[in-house]
Amino acid sequence: MANITQEVKKVSNVETGGALIGYLSDNYAVITHCSGPGPKSKLTRTSVTIDGNYTTRLCMDISSRSDGRLYYLGDWHTHLGNSLCPSATDISAMAVLLNEKVTPWSSLFSLILHKDLTTYRLYQFRLGKKFEELPVVTCKDPITIADLKINDLP
Repeated sequence: MANITQEVKKVSNVETGGALIGYLSDNYAVITHCSGPGPKSKLTRTSVTIDGNYTTRLCMDISSRSDGRLYYLGDWHTHLGNSLCPSATDISAMAVLLNEKVTPWSSLFSLILHKDLTTYRLYQFRLGKKFEELPVVTCKDPITIADLKINDLP
C-alpha cells in the first residue's frame, strides 16, 4: 500500500493507477509489488491510461528476477467520485487484457481505491464472466520472495 499511497500523493484532482504484481496461492491473489502509471501515462479527472510499455517492462523484469514466480495480476487505480464499482472503461480494458493473455491465469484483478485511500474494493475479472467483488486481506508484515526493487529498471 505504501507505493500506492506515494503515487496518489503525487497528483491531485486526477485519477492515477498502475500494475499489480504477485502470485496466486490457494484462494488468494498475493500482491507483492505495484507500480505507478509510468512516464507516458495519461491522467484525467475521469480516467487513467497506464503506460503499457512501462508496466510490461516492469512486470517482465520482476518475473525474470523472481524466476517466474511473480507476474502481472491486474491493475490498481483511483476513482475521484464516490463509486468504487468498475466503470464501462474498466470492464472493457480488463476484457482486452484477458483476451491478450497477459498473465498465466484466466483471471485478472482490479483494485479500485477512493482518492482519499480510506476505502477500496478488489474485483476479479474472468473471460466471458461477470466481474465479482472479492474480500481483501492485508498483511501487516508480509514476507516477500526476494528484495526486488521496481525503481531500478534497465
